[in-house]
Amino acid sequence: MKNRMAFTLIELMAVLVSVGVLAAIALPSLFTQIERHRAQEAINTLGAIRNAMESCGVSQAAPYDFTNCGSFSAINMTDPSYNASTNPGANFTYAISGNDNGTYTVTATRANPSIPANTVTITRSSSAQVTCTGGGAYLGFC
Repeated sequence: MKNRMAFTLIELMAVLVSVGVLAAIALPSLFTQIERHRAQEAINTLGAIRNAMESCGVSQAAPYDFTNCGSFSAINMTDPSYNASTNPGANFTYAISGNDNGTYTVTATRANPSIPANTVTITRSSSAQVTCTGGGAYLGFC
């Protein structure tokens, strides 16, 4: 009788089950970390937009009148939003709005259509208090 060096079907099935269990444990954590990294991208970009909004508000005739600061061209920035032709590497679309009462809102929304609308928002109140809030997968991120 010859000695055969091969794996049995049971051994192969055991390996496949083990790999499946490890994947089921590791992959959700991996995807969560990827989304947290993407949210950090939004926080960094929102910070740059916030600085530009503050500079724009200070330079107005009436200090902290953000009415004329409601577009990226008004705050001397290129729109960092996802665009298939001009900025395909971006993960978010950005929106800004300014008001005459010293308030503004800057929002980053996840650009991938297969992911529910996950947002990160920075808001400046009329008392100059700046808050950051997250929604969807980014709830509690700020």
